[in-house]
Amino acid sequence: MKKELYTASEAARALGISLDTLRRWDREGLIETTRDTGNRRQVPATEIDRLGVTRGYGGQSLHEQSHGESFMALLLNRFLGDGLYVLDEPEAALSPMRQLSMLARIHDLVRAGSQFIIATHSPILMAYPDATLLLMEQTIHEVAYEETEHYTVMRDFFNHRAAMLRELMG
Repeated sequence: MKKELYTASEAARALGISLDTLRRWDREGLIETTRDTGNRRQVPATEIDRLGVTRGYGGQSLHEQSHGESFMALLLNRFLGDGLYVLDEPEAALSPMRQLSMLARIHDLVRAGSQFIIATHSPILMAYPDATLLLMEQTIHEVAYEETEHYTVMRDFFNHRAAMLRELMG
């Protein structure tokens, strides 16, 4: 779904500038804004596109992409080698096939010197070869992939779907 207007904070983040810079640009007439009924600045999506934010996302406007498409555009166009990336549940935007594509992209980036810290519930992302999986309970400790709850629940569901559904649904 296309988003027509962004709050000033959202627009500043998309443009990679501070909120103060966005306000100054507005005062100087460098960016078109409107005001909502509460007199808060809003920035049309076309202004964000005009200022060039789409170049770093594969040339397509983010407001014309789904959450998953825009995340993949970010991953493919803004994540470069030799970086440290901290991600919180990136699978939320991605189908299982897109999660596999993400694994492949992560692998390319790791080979280019990048490192990742990922908080995830996805057994697909946890399956990255040689990943160190840390479980955070009362303490933080390493856990084997096959011992994670996410893996065992999915494995059991796939292997015993009918029985699990009967148990859940009475």
